[in-house]
Amino acid sequence: MIGSFRSRQATTEASEILWNISQGHDNDETARACALTVLRDSSVLARRFELSLVTNDEITALTSQLIKLLIAYRDAVGRGIPYNDEELSHPRKEFNRERERLIRVMRETL
Repeated sequence: MIGSFRSRQATTEASEILWNISQGHDNDETARACALTVLRDSSVLARRFELSLVTNDEITALTSQLIKLLIAYRDAVGRGIPYNDEELSHPRKEFNRERERLIRVMRETL
């Protein structure tokens, strides 16, 4: 299903941008500003809406939860917290776990 692919692609793109910034590959004010606009720049919210039009309530709810976790991850990166700091690793790990859960449910459902 194209909607689910685009949604996964958008969240993956956003998380990769955040990962690169948190690793120090781009670690300046411009990079942190980029982190704060990553949801918009990677079309995460638009893709969530697109997905909600064609999926069931469970996937829509899981997608919304995933975005909440992505926002927490984004906020930690945007504050310039070091990669190995628990304040950054916790939201990153929570996001990754929820993304895997959503992918598993999508594979079973779609």
